[in-house]
Amino acid sequence: MALVEHPGWILLILCVAGVLIAGGSMIPVAVGTMRLLKHVERLLEAPILADLGALSAQTERITQSANAIAPLAERAAAAVEAIRRDARETGLVRVAAALRGASTAFRLLLADLR
Repeated sequence: MALVEHPGWILLILCVAGVLIAGGSMIPVAVGTMRLLKHVERLLEAPILADLGALSAQTERITQSANAIAPLAERAAAAVEAIRRDARETGLVRVAAALRGASTAFRLLLADLR
């Protein structure tokens, strides 16, 4: 009857029991949290994340290269046009046509001589 005379002890025992029950239910949560943190840590160290980082760097390099190619294509088109224009202006087209005609005539002459 000593415990009944001091109701504070009963309250203390019930509080301790409540803390133990609550703490006991927190153990699986703590274990799960630790496992999750280990998995996240391993995931951060996974090679695929490093590959993704390298992939973004390569994408940036390819984009820069593609941007650099556009002016080169314009310059090449301008150079081809300049060559065509110069060929027309210098009479190179007429010379090439005359050479084709002369080679045809030469072939016909050789054919007649045989």
